[in-house]
Amino acid sequence: MLGNGWIDAVRRIHPQKGIYTYWNFSYRGGYDRMDHLLVSPSLSNRLRDAGVDADLRGWEKPSDHALAWIELDLCGK
Repeated sequence: MLGNGWIDAVRRIHPQKGIYTYWNFSYRGGYDRMDHLLVSPSLSNRLRDAGVDADLRGWEKPSDHALAWIELDLCGK
């Protein structure tokens, strides 16, 4: 899909930042970015923001995944 013009929205907004969406403590430990939000070529110019709500990992008994999100400008061009 990336070869066809789709973009990784979080990586486009945060190209240098280490952003993780998955913490694996049962298999080999550590963290990874396994949840990706791809934006089609027709919408890529409308991408305004993207991120991961990693703060949720601080909750009591959190999920091993954090929420990934994007913000699109649906009115603009």
